[in-house]
Amino acid sequence: MALNEEKILAFAGSLTDKKIDFRRSGDAGSDGFIRRLSGDGKTLQIRAGNARGVLYGVYDFLEKGGVCGEGNPEFSIRGVNPCESLSRHTPEQLKKFIDRCGRWRFNTIIIHTQYGYWKNRKLIEEECAKRGIEQVFYTYYNLAFCKYNIREDFARREDGSIIPKGDKLECADRLCVSNPEGLARYRRGLVEYLAEHPELDDMMFATSDDFDYCRCGKCVKLDPVAQCEVLFNDFFDAASDRRRELLLYYLRYHLPGDLNRVKKLDKIMFDTHPRDREFSLKDPEGKSVSREPGLMATVDKRAAGCSCNTYLYDRLRDWREAYPGKLYVFENFMMQCMYGVPTFNLKVYLQDLRDFATLGIDGVVYEAFEPGINGMLPVLNQVSRAMWDLKKDWSLTPAEENDRPDYAEFYRLVGIYRREKSPASYIALMDYLFSRPDREEFDYRYIGFNALWNVQKKHGFFQIGDPVADLFLSTHKLWDFMEKTPDPLNDSVYAIQKILKYLKTAEK
Repeated sequence: MALNEEKILAFAGSLTDKKIDFRRSGDAGSDGFIRRLSGDGKTLQIRAGNARGVLYGVYDFLEKGGVCGEGNPEFSIRGVNPCESLSRHTPEQLKKFIDRCGRWRFNTIIIHTQYGYWKNRKLIEEECAKRGIEQVFYTYYNLAFCKYNIREDFARREDGSIIPKGDKLECADRLCVSNPEGLARYRRGLVEYLAEHPELDDMMFATSDDFDYCRCGKCVKLDPVAQCEVLFNDFFDAASDRRRELLLYYLRYHLPGDLNRVKKLDKIMFDTHPRDREFSLKDPEGKSVSREPGLMATVDKRAAGCSCNTYLYDRLRDWREAYPGKLYVFENFMMQCMYGVPTFNLKVYLQDLRDFATLGIDGVVYEAFEPGINGMLPVLNQVSRAMWDLKKDWSLTPAEENDRPDYAEFYRLVGIYRREKSPASYIALMDYLFSRPDREEFDYRYIGFNALWNVQKKHGFFQIGDPVADLFLSTHKLWDFMEKTPDPLNDSVYAIQKILKYLKTAEK
């Protein structure tokens, strides 16, 4: 995606009363800068390879002042992946979030083409263009390309029964890759989608957000990597007119047998989803434990008897050695800090950055989004700085890492809920969030959904006779619910409040 240098320079100029003198130098692909204030104090002279470097020079001047300054990033890819959260943002939150990304000197944002993108497309394009933030369009094949697929095409269990519940695939659903008719319908939908959306010029191919692959008589002979290859190959061939990326995600970490297409990709993103966040990914002492023990070993025997993080790091190294293009890591930061309760592990992320630089990894994108971000800011602020200077010690004291003492009651109620997962603990947590005038700063829609889902898993699923609330109760992912309703933000709140009223009556 080409930078709109005119927009970036105009935006940079709007941030300061100084005249900006942009002197182009160095590699146009580099975001580094050297800045100097003129003798009369009226002009900010900035030498940079591109306009984004000029903006970063202005940010540096506004933060640090002084006559001169410079910066040169350690990683060429620095950014965020807000995942399936765009529908959970108000327009104001989304604008504020993108502004944070610019001030962090991040140059990449992963945009999921479902779950709120189309509604917010104009805002995202405008705000990213001003800051030189490049959009990578994360495209779930099961949501984007399966317009013509029917229920008979869906993934199956060993007994032949169909895994997805509905007539349309959702976030966690997959196709059977051994059904010729289903694959033909998939290709038709793929080609049509690409024709309809030429503006999606940097597309990341992604499969379902889960690990329940097809286990029919033919597919069971194909591991997740091979099942992914069938669908990816069609995407690679059909999307030859644009930049193509691939997501390496849960159970798909080992190298495929055929690397011919993979080596021609523009970039690859390696997702560290099952990692143990208490230890660095390299994990030299081998102490890390998977959040889903045993599953990776069903696909790759090298995972058996190996610490979780070490396994992931070794596979990342395999990919670095085999793949010549841009390889970067996706760190599930905010979702690992469930419900916006921070984990005090800044030292882990800082060590990861040092290890990634040594390994030759091109960058990192962190899962982050505006709702619930306050408790995460100390870590995000520091890792964004470390991506420009790995030699400096960016660690914080425990008190600095937890700079939101006004969240103590929220953390306490989350702790009770996590221990009990009871209706009463859910009611107490949600009542507290609704009582706060700043509730929009919390990810309270996601908390309201996910915490309730866990209560139902423990105590039994139920319905209350309200169509919106019952859809909320029966949908597996919040973002899938939000896709099915005309007013995602308000309908989510409506459903939670209806369910709270029902639970309080039942408690009596």
